[in-house]
Amino acid sequence: MKKYRLGYDQIFLAHPSIKLGNELLTGLSITIKYKLFDLNTNLEISFPDKDQPIGKGVKYISEDGKYAEIGNYYMSNFLKCSFDKDYEGYIKLKEINKEKLKQMGYRLEYEISSYYKDVYTVCSEPENISKEEFYKILNENISNFDNIDNILGTQSCSYRTYEIKG
Repeated sequence: MKKYRLGYDQIFLAHPSIKLGNELLTGLSITIKYKLFDLNTNLEISFPDKDQPIGKGVKYISEDGKYAEIGNYYMSNFLKCSFDKDYEGYIKLKEINKEKLKQMGYRLEYEISSYYKDVYTVCSEPENISKEEFYKILNENISNFDNIDNILGTQSCSYRTYEIKG
């Protein structure tokens, strides 16, 4: 049976879009690859070839406190990705809900595994680019990315799997 690590994309929207040669870029994206470890055994947790929650928790409590909605936690719920023009490299990754993750019995590691420019055709399609090209576009268009959508936290629209070999 194959085992996988999960990765989630993070999208930095450009306002306005960026004209780059004959391409129109609606943003840049990165994919963050996660490694989840069991705190008791320190073994990495692997996943089947699908998006999978790592636990359940209270998602919503009504104002009157009479009911609670249970929701699933995903690894992307424990890392906030945002744009900060005053931060070195502009991309800020911050662990969040760390205590909840610890209560669930996990520890998280992560790394940026790929970079994309989001090229507009009929809709935006990510096109794999090098880290150098990613930062060149970002550095030359800081004002396009310095917007509320990116400052409050990027959005994730898809996930990937990475096969664990051996």
